[in-house]
Amino acid sequence: MGYAGSGRIWPRGFVDKLAQKYAVGTYDNRGTGYSIVPQDPREYTIKKMSDDLDEVVDQLRIGQLHLLGYSMGSCIALQYAHDHAAKVKTLFLLSGLPAVRRMSGRALRCPRRLLTRKTIRFGTCTCPHSS
Repeated sequence: MGYAGSGRIWPRGFVDKLAQKYAVGTYDNRGTGYSIVPQDPREYTIKKMSDDLDEVVDQLRIGQLHLLGYSMGSCIALQYAHDHAAKVKTLFLLSGLPAVRRMSGRALRCPRRLLTRKTIRFGTCTCPHSS
């Protein structure tokens, strides 16, 4: 789920429809729901949240998955697909965003280089990109 969204706020009808065909799992990003709540703001990065996802995937012994990311979750999913291409069967990005402004004013961006990786093709991205 997106920024500050717990894995439990996915619409039930949406999850139920997906579950008719797929095994569906949701989880809480760090700082939400039942997850850890780091006090250091530097612990809230897209990369670290992508690493958290990989821990969930490994704990559940999932070899390959269909990955869906919504809002900030689309940036996490994109980072995950970049770092673990062999584990991602398909990637769905919903309501993605080019940047998330933190209180400090710095932006967390979905880098364009992730969109053009040879093993994963996503098409054209129209958002502003970091270098």
